[in-house]
Amino acid sequence: MPDAAFCYPYPMPRLSRPLAWALVAPLIAAAVVAARLDVLASAGLSHEGHVAGAIVFVAAVLWMTELVPLFVTSFVVLALGLVWLLPLMDPARMTAGDLTAPFFSNIVLLYLGGLVLGMGLHARRHDEALARWIIRRVGDSPGRVLMGLMAATALLSMWLSNTATAAMMLGLVTPIVTPLAPSDPTRKALALGVAFAANVGGVGTPIGTPPNIIALKNLPEGVEISFLDWMLGGLPVAAVMIVVVWLTLRTFFRPAAKSVTVPISDREIDPGRWRDWLVIATLIVTIFGWLSGGEGGLHSLSSGTVALLPILVFFGSGLLPALSFRKVPWEVLVLFGGGLCLGEIMKRTGLAAFIVDQVPVESLSPTMLVAILAIMACGLSTLMSNTATAALVMPLVAGIAMAEPASGVATVAMACSMAMALPISTPPNALAFSLEDVKTADMLAPGLVISIIGVLLLTTAGQWWLGIVLG
Repeated sequence: MPDAAFCYPYPMPRLSRPLAWALVAPLIAAAVVAARLDVLASAGLSHEGHVAGAIVFVAAVLWMTELVPLFVTSFVVLALGLVWLLPLMDPARMTAGDLTAPFFSNIVLLYLGGLVLGMGLHARRHDEALARWIIRRVGDSPGRVLMGLMAATALLSMWLSNTATAAMMLGLVTPIVTPLAPSDPTRKALALGVAFAANVGGVGTPIGTPPNIIALKNLPEGVEISFLDWMLGGLPVAAVMIVVVWLTLRTFFRPAAKSVTVPISDREIDPGRWRDWLVIATLIVTIFGWLSGGEGGLHSLSSGTVALLPILVFFGSGLLPALSFRKVPWEVLVLFGGGLCLGEIMKRTGLAAFIVDQVPVESLSPTMLVAILAIMACGLSTLMSNTATAALVMPLVAGIAMAEPASGVATVAMACSMAMALPISTPPNALAFSLEDVKTADMLAPGLVISIIGVLLLTTAGQWWLGIVLG
């Protein structure tokens, strides 16, 4: 039976590539013409901002339609930035290095280290053992396994980088889906469940994701949110969203198999126990490094620098052969680098600030302003780094006079973590896309549903709850 019959409640039609290009090409041409004519100049958008808007539109269309491989679109963003935008920019505002640096930034290095850590666990079968342990405790039905993996991912992502958490937990998905038929949508549900759970789990603690930390740094003078207060406000949000994600994925991806199992691998490995202990020790030290770094921590190393440890240890010791390094999904690294590059373009040209400035601060109530800013934060985070989005939006939220500034700042920060529609939206999404089973269309529909529900909950019941807890 074809995949489409399993992926969604109803088969989704696909256009032929020539017809798709015929529909998309006029839209791209219109965006380029609009940039040339400066159609929003009267509203205060510069010519560079118009060019950036055209680049964003072209990238969004290509990423959503997959008319070209997604990593090619990342190179399209880089090429348009270097050839079209850069000559228009003041060198003090943007250089070529500003566009190329995101392709090997700290967060991309963190992503690479997380992948290698997962490869080391897989090489010693630790991922299979942990997957069997989870199944023994939650049962073998696809729905229970999905919830078990999501709950474990969400709990870990509250304390670890959600990128590293997703990389480790996606490693557990491989041995679980191996026995399933290639057309079984459970394969997609498990991969997306881990990615989405890593996104929403981060809202549970102040250190769970960078937007939370940025929110705390942008609180108005005299306003504070303690670690415990944030958890009291964020944990219920994370718990509700885990249920929302689970129900959404169960609706979009109806399982074909009645149960899942983890087979005992029969591949030969070196019986040396020292390699097992080396993997476990590296895992523990790496996690400790992620937990103890940053401002006020035991060291000042970035999370990406800490992520170098498994790369150096596993390949330097010979635990992983050099051939394994070639198997890293480099196209996904390029994909995410393109998303970060697009964020730099939006920020440095003033396009992102222009979008934020369109919020009518004077004519709306504080509650409605927070709702609009939360929607904007989620929308911007879909196309650019949620960290960059938070850095852009948070000062505006903090500057708005409102009765409950703490809850307003926290609401918008959490909205940044609700962006799940595209592979570039968050690092966990990009990691899920690195698996062969997940395509952009698989992520787009459920991701949009979850994002919309998440923002609606945050701006209604969420604001009410956070107002009670945080004041």
